[in-house]
Amino acid sequence: MKAIIDLLPLAIGLETGSELLQPLAIAAIGGYLIALPLLLVILASLLYFLKLEKKI
Repeated sequence: MKAIIDLLPLAIGLETGSELLQPLAIAAIGGYLIALPLLLVILASLLYFLKLEKKI
């Protein structure tokens, strides 16, 4: 989450020379926002199914 906060000024375009790196910052923020919840859902469901198989 800190990386998203650190990339916000660059994505908004507040810094000098940010016109070149603005698309990269926006893509990185989008990747973080998509990957983090997706990883948590996949990991939690994987662990749930693995524990379910051990009980049977």
